[in-house]
Amino acid sequence: FLDNVITLNDGRHALKEQNDIALQERRTGLGLTAVGDALIMMNLKYGSESSLNVIDAIGKKFRDTAYDSSCDLAIEKGSYPAFDINGFFQSKFVNNLPSYIQDKIKFKGIRNGMLLTVAPVGTGSIIAQTSSGIEPIFRASYIRKVKNDDAKSTKDYVVYHPLLEKLFNINNSSNMDDIVFPDYIVDSSQISPIDRVKLQAVIQKYIDNSISSTVNLPNSATEKDVSDVYLNAWKLGCKGITVYREGSREGVLISNDKKEQKVVKETTDRLVPRRPVKLSGETYKLKVDITGENPYNCYVTVNFEDGTRKPYELLVSETNSNKEMKDIASFEVTTRLVSLCLRHNVPIEFIVEQLEKTNGQYIYSLPVSIANVLKNYIGYEDIDDTLLDDKYFLLEKCPSCGEKSLKREGICANCLSCGYSKCS
Repeated sequence: FLDNVITLNDGRHALKEQNDIALQERRTGLGLTAVGDALIMMNLKYGSESSLNVIDAIGKKFRDTAYDSSCDLAIEKGSYPAFDINGFFQSKFVNNLPSYIQDKIKFKGIRNGMLLTVAPVGTGSIIAQTSSGIEPIFRASYIRKVKNDDAKSTKDYVVYHPLLEKLFNINNSSNMDDIVFPDYIVDSSQISPIDRVKLQAVIQKYIDNSISSTVNLPNSATEKDVSDVYLNAWKLGCKGITVYREGSREGVLISNDKKEQKVVKETTDRLVPRRPVKLSGETYKLKVDITGENPYNCYVTVNFEDGTRKPYELLVSETNSNKEMKDIASFEVTTRLVSLCLRHNVPIEFIVEQLEKTNGQYIYSLPVSIANVLKNYIGYEDIDDTLLDDKYFLLEKCPSCGEKSLKREGICANCLSCGYSKCS
């Protein structure tokens, strides 16, 4: 079937080069799914030594049968056009094939340049109502987010893993806490990361194309935990590995465990600081021109964290109400992003540098104006208010525009309002 699809797709590729390669090499992506379910049906714990031995046997049978069948197709339809027997047998993978298959290739050829892959099989496993690819079951029950017809909002569905639902007669009235599963039934949260990597390494020996597997880690996983997964994958010769840390992003599949959900929520609240009800700060009167045609007065306020002069947020109020929506949006986006950076301790020097890199800058542009204000606080992020020299923040009258916005730094003076600068 997959070989016929290659022929059927002739002329349907986006680029001519893609079309030519597909026909010349005739690669297929024959895969497998429901490995997690298969192990449960055999009463084998995912990742155990016994399960690895079974997976090794399955992988070998999978590979050998596919290559033997591709040789039979070559007898019927001919080898793939780019087939070169000398180059083909330079592959270590090919040299690990059983001798009878190697002999068959030498005398009869082979229909497909590469044959096997291990994909996540996300949607396919939903249709088949099985576990995905070579991965274990995600959870006995979980919440699946499904997009509504507006393609924006989502609806949550409580899902029970189909195999367990069948084996243990689970339904919406079941209390999952009351169900005691046998020891060999484990989900992705109960399997050690190294066991996940070992199983992928075993099946990979028999896969000539790419392979995909996601190692699920708890929300409490550290950088070292993630590092260990990648390091062990490298040591075992894995082509690649994916890690998902619970709660690190909004997922389609969500744990139905209330304890886990609570941990994720608490962690999220901690990472995104909540704004205090009351903050104090300083306001600068500047001239800003967002359109490049008519400068007008604008007020930039920098608010501090309590008891410090460490900037916490930046707000902009302006007097010109005759602006288009795109101009209003640029004001809001700029201040929101700057405030977000300040709250998450991005160095002010870096924020200033990025603002000044904006293309099309001119003397009254909004990024330049905000950068000039933030320069007042470079190096003072971690200094208590009582330790500061008030003269550092004292602004003088500018000889160019007449505004009290001239700031002196060393031998130079810079106007925050009009951009006037002079060094002695």
